[in-house]
Amino acid sequence: MAEELVYNKPDKLTSLEEYQIKIDALKKVIADADEIRAKEAAAERRKINDWALDERIKEAEANAKGGNKKVKDKYTVKELKAIASRNNIKITKKLNGKTVPLNKKGLVAKLKRNKVI
Repeated sequence: MAEELVYNKPDKLTSLEEYQIKIDALKKVIADADEIRAKEAAAERRKINDWALDERIKEAEANAKGGNKKVKDKYTVKELKAIASRNNIKITKKLNGKTVPLNKKGLVAKLKRNKVI
C-alpha cells in the first residue's frame, strides 16, 4: 500500500495547494508586520509616558522651589501697577486700618482673579 501512495503522488502541486502555500506565507508576513507594529507602538507609548512623567516631575520640582514663576518673572511691579491702573483695578489693600500698596505677589493674584493676565 505504501508503494501505491508513492506512485500515485503527483510530482507537481495542484493550484489549490500552491495558493494555500502563498496564503500561509502571506499570513506569516502579516503576523510578523503586526508584531513589529505592536512593538513600535509600545515603544512610542513608553516614550510618551516617559515624557509626560518628566513634565510632571519638572512641574512638581518647580512648585517645590516656590511655585510657578512664569507670570512673576514676566512682569515687573511697575508694569503690574500700570496694567492694574489701565483696567481700573485697585492696587492697595487695608492692613490694620492703614492703606498699603500690594506687593508683586498680591498684584499678580488680583490681576489673575480679574482675568487680566
